[in-house]
Amino acid sequence: MEGLSLLAKDTPTRDCIRSYCGNPHDTDRERSVLKLLSASSINGATFMMEPPYVNSLNSLLIDGETDATDAMTTSNANKLWLLPKVVLYLFSEVRGVKFEDLYDTPHLRDLSYIAILYYLNASYGESQYCDIHGGMGIWHGEYFMSKDT
Repeated sequence: MEGLSLLAKDTPTRDCIRSYCGNPHDTDRERSVLKLLSASSINGATFMMEPPYVNSLNSLLIDGETDATDAMTTSNANKLWLLPKVVLYLFSEVRGVKFEDLYDTPHLRDLSYIAILYYLNASYGESQYCDIHGGMGIWHGEYFMSKDT
C-alpha cells in the first residue's frame, strides 16, 4: 500500500481516486480504490487485506511506512475509502436529491476530492517541510472549486 503520495499530481492513482469521488457507489470504481489500498497480511504473504481495516495501536503507529510524513496507516486507508461515501450522503441531504442525481456531477467529485486533500493530505509533499497544510494546493493553482460547489 502506497503512502499519501498516491494523491500526487499527474499520477494514475490520483485519477482513480478522483473517479471514485464522482460515484463511490460504482462497484468497479470502488474495487479499483480498494485494490490501491490493499496490503499483504504479513511480510509479503499472498493473502491481501483491504479496507475496512481494524485499527490498533500497532497498525496506526508501527506498521506505517518508514517515511512517517507519507505513511498510509490503516486509519488513513479507511478514511480514503469512506470519505467520498460520507460526502455523497451529506451532499444529497443538503441538496434534497437522490444519490443517483449526484453521480458523476462536478459538484460531488469536487467536494469529495477537496475533503480528501484537506483532511488526509495535511502533511504530504512540500507542505511537510514548510508548515503549510497539504490542502493549500486547492487555492494555489493546483485545483479550484467551481462557484456552484
